[in-house]
Amino acid sequence: LMDMHVLDSKSNQLFHWNGYSVSAPHRMWETIGLGRCLSRKLLEKVDFSLWGSEQIDRGLDGLMTSKLASVGLIPVPLGQEVWIMLEDGEFAFGHSGLYSSDIDGFVVDVKTEENITLLEKYNVSEVNEVKNWLPGIRQKIGEDATEIITSMGRSHED
Repeated sequence: LMDMHVLDSKSNQLFHWNGYSVSAPHRMWETIGLGRCLSRKLLEKVDFSLWGSEQIDRGLDGLMTSKLASVGLIPVPLGQEVWIMLEDGEFAFGHSGLYSSDIDGFVVDVKTEENITLLEKYNVSEVNEVKNWLPGIRQKIGEDATEIITSMGRSHED
């Protein structure tokens, strides 16, 4: 995925983050970490080790992108992948992704008091705020899931 929604559970505000291309031009076309899908063939190529022996607990998306680039897999626009023939078939070669709207999807990162990446790091602003978002989320993920994610901020106030 190239984008996601971010729910600030303390303020009960929902933002849409357009991904790295907007906030970090040097990461143009890089997929966000949430929801990345990698083929078994690719995982075998990197010996099932995306982060190596790095002792880090943040910056995982960038480190994974660097690891993938080390085997020639760089971020490219969707549709610009290079097709290669291997012994067991033809494969698209490229680090590419879809926007959630391309697949009528919805993904949300709920920010609470404990986060790997702080909300401020996403460079969200009033321009990216989604107004009157609750009915839309209920339609996308259902009543039960909506209650769970909206209650996350309240559980820290008790």
